[in-house]
Amino acid sequence: MNLLDKYVRKKIPSIAKCSYGPAFRIPVNFISSIANLVFPEFKSLPPAHLRARIGVGNRVIFNQSLHISIGEKFWINNLLEGFCTNLSNIVEIGCGCGRMLRPLYESSKFQGKYVGIDVDDEMLEWCRRHYNKENFSYIKSPHDTKAYSAGEVVVRNSIDTQGFWSMRIAENTIDFVFSTSLFTHLLEAQLLNYLHESYRILKKGCFMKMSFFSYDSVEKGGVGLFFIA
Repeated sequence: MNLLDKYVRKKIPSIAKCSYGPAFRIPVNFISSIANLVFPEFKSLPPAHLRARIGVGNRVIFNQSLHISIGEKFWINNLLEGFCTNLSNIVEIGCGCGRMLRPLYESSKFQGKYVGIDVDDEMLEWCRRHYNKENFSYIKSPHDTKAYSAGEVVVRNSIDTQGFWSMRIAENTIDFVFSTSLFTHLLEAQLLNYLHESYRILKKGCFMKMSFFSYDSVEKGGVGLFFIA
């Protein structure tokens, strides 16, 4: 990373941080909604500022098809690999505004249970309102974050004195735990917390799948994966 890039990153907020402000939210949502007039199926998607907050590459506007395709490809790959089935109990850490859960919600064949976990109140509330079947539920993570917060960061009381948070999920009950690039943004203590809890709730012989961006592996695509069975 050169000096100019470091300077720009320090002075210019990330898209995720900008997405909390009206100067970003209003024009991006308005311009992006033009596509909804041509493609009515886009109207059911989260607003553009939320899609941008979870990551859309360089497509800050008119990224509806990208939002849809990423989620669908994710489940095609995981079903084909045998990491889960339509009857699996699934936990997603860092569910955001529902890019990955949307295909499950819209599938009449998915009869398992889905739990989405996130630190962002606005995105969790959007999921609760729009993806609200009985077998879908959501948990607020109390970990603090500067990037995914509209205002001052508050340390939640549900974290114990050692900084550890326990998910409200019973031990040995989940078939598949995953996150998509969540670990890219975490410090070591939070990463270990999520790993510990994921392993605790996972059934023996089932799968945990976490992806992350690795700057050392940019030539290979920049994405790392690890699995625990």
